Amino acid sequence: MKRAVASPPPTHLLALPDGRRLAYAEYGDSRGHPTLYFHGLPGSRLEAVLAADCAVQAGVRLIAIDRPGFGRSDPEPGRRLLDWPLDVLHLADHLGLRRFAVVGVSGGGPYAIVCAYSISQRLDAVGVVSGVAPFETDGFFEHMFWPNKVALRMAKRAPSLVTTGLRPSVMLRSFPRLAVSLLAHAMKTPDREVIARTQVREVLAHSLAESLRQGAQGSVDDLLILARPWGFRLEDVPIDVNVWQGGRDRMVPATHGQTLSRRLIQSHYVYLPEEGHFSLVIDHTASIFSTLMGGRLTETGREVAHRP
Repeated sequence: MKRAVASPPPTHLLALPDGRRLAYAEYGDSRGHPTLYFHGLPGSRLEAVLAADCAVQAGVRLIAIDRPGFGRSDPEPGRRLLDWPLDVLHLADHLGLRRFAVVGVSGGGPYAIVCAYSISQRLDAVGVVSGVAPFETDGFFEHMFWPNKVALRMAKRAPSLVTTGLRPSVMLRSFPRLAVSLLAHAMKTPDREVIARTQVREVLAHSLAESLRQGAQGSVDDLLILARPWGFRLEDVPIDVNVWQGGRDRMVPATHGQTLSRRLIQSHYVYLPEEGHFSLVIDHTASIFSTLMGGRLTETGREVAHRP
């Protein structure tokens, strides 16, 4: 995905039964296979601009959703990880999607897994790319980028302080390019080189600013969710989950992908030792889509095509 990045498409707002609005945008092939995209932390539906070209080529109708409190989606006070699949079902029913795929990136990984657990009968493929594992994972913080360590430890040990601690991050909405440049400087190869690309840097900056449109509460809620028990066991996920992990990832270290692949009863694990956090998802989008579309599950749970 090193070509020019597509412009963001229009944003749609779905009115949910509880009065909240759920924001989403569509990319790729409008007649392609529906695939719901769950953004990282922080992040927004605008991340998916980076996958637009590959979605067209793969025949994927990519539907990127803002989680509650991010972008244009209304907050959901006290939300839990297990609450997310209901929002997903409301959107799928609104769009007339009987079956669909989901893919979660980084902090969006647990949201893909909870869908595999709660609404498996509606899914025909699940992908987790550089996804976060449960907090109780051995080695959870090993080799992790220090700001991530601080934020997650605070969420676990002093949750009442998380809001105060993240409040200054709202200022990043006014200086998103500077924030992304500082991030790139802190990263090592290959992530530093990927973020240095003009198109990637611009998309990440726009997505960061959009994620903070309503303040930092969306990020606070996500951190608290990641620091708590998920409410289900990975071993109880009834369908196959595809897991991708980079060996040089310092945002979500390799321990996380290894844990997910080991504890999920049905999983396909792709380990790329020379890839980082951003380089994996940005440079391997075509392969990720190919795997998801090539191994979709039928109504009976069997693959329609053999995965490579």
